[in-house]
Amino acid sequence: MGRFRRCLLLLLGVFVTASGCASPIAIQRVDPHQDNLSLSSCDRAWTDARLLTRRAADPFFTSAAGARIILPLAAAQTWQDVTVRCPTRFDEAVNRSALAWMTAHTRAQQTPASPLSATVEDPGTLTTQAVQSLPAAARLLNPVQVSDAAKAEDESGFSLILLAGRRPGGDQALLSVGDRHHEAAQTLASADPTADPRQAVYSVQKLLKHPQTMTDPANGLEAPTESVVEVNCARSLTQVFRSAVSTVQDADGFGTASQGRDDRSEGPTPACHEHESTLRTLSLLATAHTYTALSQGYPAFPQALLSFVQESTAPNE
Repeated sequence: MGRFRRCLLLLLGVFVTASGCASPIAIQRVDPHQDNLSLSSCDRAWTDARLLTRRAADPFFTSAAGARIILPLAAAQTWQDVTVRCPTRFDEAVNRSALAWMTAHTRAQQTPASPLSATVEDPGTLTTQAVQSLPAAARLLNPVQVSDAAKAEDESGFSLILLAGRRPGGDQALLSVGDRHHEAAQTLASADPTADPRQAVYSVQKLLKHPQTMTDPANGLEAPTESVVEVNCARSLTQVFRSAVSTVQDADGFGTASQGRDDRSEGPTPACHEHESTLRTLSLLATAHTYTALSQGYPAFPQALLSFVQESTAPNE
């Protein structure tokens, strides 16, 4: 992910020069305002993410060669920065990152011959990346957080495998998604060997009654049943991980006000860098589950992903 991220940001600065006859649009990662130096790392990350999201939806900017894929990918990565830098924006950032991933994925499918399309990871790949890094990240969670996250993953895996088994011929893709949930649950449960919160068997009444579509209790929207299971797992994880991110941020000093100076010059400590990496794993897992729900047909707009998302304003307003 690190090498991909560096390449992505490099492309943001140079892809216009290699676009031949494409529109000569200079796309920067952020607007170079001098007063940006006084912003906290949270403010800067949020500003960057909002800017990239707007540009990814703007035909003026996406008319440049490669921009239709590069911009939503950059937005997805930058919203991940927000999840770590702005704990109070964790839910919004996870969901907007997933929406940006879905936009890039849809556009990549529309242009399969483009070399950039191969850089867009599908939901399964993104989930696998997060699960592989989960053992280290799980150590940042307290026993209650571990228990809640493991149970959410285990119940989702159980539900999806049940749904897959009841469909004609089975649904191998859905089985694979369920298996990834169980793998995540196992990893999380292993972080606290004193207690295993997984129940193995859960209530199936709603699933049996609504095997194809169901109403999401969070917002009243009807969607494919597997996508409702997936998005509610993501919601459960965001609640757990938000508190973990906030706790580590307070200890390490992420996102603090720079008091009129550019706080990029001093930067966090090596331990802080390590914590940031593991916190990104937690946010990536929640993002990947939301991205999966969107790929399964869940409504793709922010207000659907959360029971309530207020109109975005500046983080410190």
